Amino acid sequence: MIDIHCHILPNVPGDDGSPDMEETVKLFELAQADGIDTIICTPHGKQPAGDQIKRMDDIRAATEAKAAEYGIRLLRGLEYNLPQLFQVDETAVGLAKTNFILIDFVRSRMDSSVDAISRSTHSAGFHPICAHPERLFQSWEHVHHIYNTGYTMQLTAASILGDFGRGCQKFSLDLLDHGLCHYVASDAHSTSRAFRQTACRKFITEQYGEETANILFEENPKRLLANQMPLEIPVVSDDYDEDLPKNPFLRAMYRFFTGHRRDEDED
Repeated sequence: MIDIHCHILPNVPGDDGSPDMEETVKLFELAQADGIDTIICTPHGKQPAGDQIKRMDDIRAATEAKAAEYGIRLLRGLEYNLPQLFQVDETAVGLAKTNFILIDFVRSRMDSSVDAISRSTHSAGFHPICAHPERLFQSWEHVHHIYNTGYTMQLTAASILGDFGRGCQKFSLDLLDHGLCHYVASDAHSTSRAFRQTACRKFITEQYGEETANILFEENPKRLLANQMPLEIPVVSDDYDEDLPKNPFLRAMYRFFTGHRRDEDED
């Protein structure tokens, strides 16, 4: 599998990921066990990046040989904080040398910055990916606005599995219900916050079907590396009701046999 968001490089200035090579090697072991063979390294960055890029590239180059021992390929990336991208230019770092740029929103600037950042990144030739919206936003309507503004969405595997709490998991499933997810990544930072891709893929397969799991864990990461726009996942429903099953087939059967329709309930 391909992990498009990971803080695995050791001791990168300004990042909160792996503190040293010892921790990074342990993460390589965990990634290998989780079936991951390609990792886009995404320490927190700034625009313009300047010396940080050279330092990060040097660290990645010094780490690649050890990663290869575990069958893992390391690719260059950054995770930008949203306010840093009002003026995006050609020096911005796309994921794996593509035109996709990963953005971590800042709560205090979200409302005023969403549209401006979208215009800035698109005008510079980049496609913005919103990192872990399930941990930042309060409603699917808000994320839907961001999607309509031109962002694609990356959810975190641990969020979907409930590792960040029931509320975060519920919102993650809500976004999956509405088709507001294009990638699932680890956002791994340490051995205590590591990889959950295999378990998450199994969960999504059981809850949403093999087609959705293949798009999120196979097709769209491969398309990203090829600099292609992601596929959309099937929309479970354009409404939201906790009484309905998450699995599309089970949801359809539930509605068929019970006559359950949200619009009828609201009349």
